[in-house]
Amino acid sequence: MLDEETGDLYFEVAVGPKGPQAEKIRLRRDEGIVGETIRTGRLIVAEDVTTNPFHGSRVDQLVGFVTRNLMCVPLVHRDRTIGALEVLNKRDDRRYSENDRAAFEALAGQVAVSIVNARLFDQLQQAFLETVAAMVQAIEKRDAYTGGHSRRVTEASVAIGKVLELDEVPLERLRLSASLHDIGKLGVDDAILRKTGALTREEFELMSKHVRHGEEIVRPVSGMADVIPGILHHHERFDGKGYPDKLSGENIPLMARIICVADCYDAMTSDRPYRKRVIARDGDRGTRTACRHAVRSGARARVPRGDRPGIIRVSQRHLTATLKG
Repeated sequence: MLDEETGDLYFEVAVGPKGPQAEKIRLRRDEGIVGETIRTGRLIVAEDVTTNPFHGSRVDQLVGFVTRNLMCVPLVHRDRTIGALEVLNKRDDRRYSENDRAAFEALAGQVAVSIVNARLFDQLQQAFLETVAAMVQAIEKRDAYTGGHSRRVTEASVAIGKVLELDEVPLERLRLSASLHDIGKLGVDDAILRKTGALTREEFELMSKHVRHGEEIVRPVSGMADVIPGILHHHERFDGKGYPDKLSGENIPLMARIICVADCYDAMTSDRPYRKRVIARDGDRGTRTACRHAVRSGARARVPRGDRPGIIRVSQRHLTATLKG
């Protein structure tokens, strides 16, 4: 592949016994047959590389390989060369046929499109994550008392997820859902969000709508369906008395239960407009106590009894270091 920043060539994928060594090597843009292929933008077939003036043996020497013949075709997308595709040492050293050449060029066209699409996806994903971070900052700047809340809840949720041995993909979904769990507060009036006293029944009803607002904000975004349960249901209760859907028991998504425990822990160890922190954050004892309350009392039956000892142990092994700051 062509490194757009340095202009060098590098092996994105190298298949075969020497592949791992080859992937560590970088070439000059004009080096070897691959360099000539990229320069000219055309297929090069070398039935015997020793007779090809552009062949260089540096890669062979570095990895301990002998190239006898090869076919190299540029990877071009919309008139822009992004790299090249090579095949080496055809079996029995037979010549590359016209069918071989046509098939290889067709394959290169498909590979080029796939690579460009993958890069665009990565760029879009990065842009999305940066947008998420900006939205979280927007939420927390509206309420000085909750500064850092989303970060702490995310860190705690991920710590719990790791102890529960969630796989990489569910863990990443948990991370994203936890970071956005309060995004719906963008739709809550500042007078309620910043109120220094207890909320009235009517104000609580308006505040509780933030989970629905969050769902409405996130749902139109492609690929976000799997993170919505944590945003929508992290205020459900295991006894069915939570909101917004009064889910109970195992009907509450595990993602939401994890975020709930982390959220309760942070709520009890942080100052709020209407009260000081309930439990000090300092020290192992405070952390254990806070998490025990989060699971048994603060979570108000949102976590099944069978899960509680394990989640409390999480606090002792992981949350102390993560959440002291």
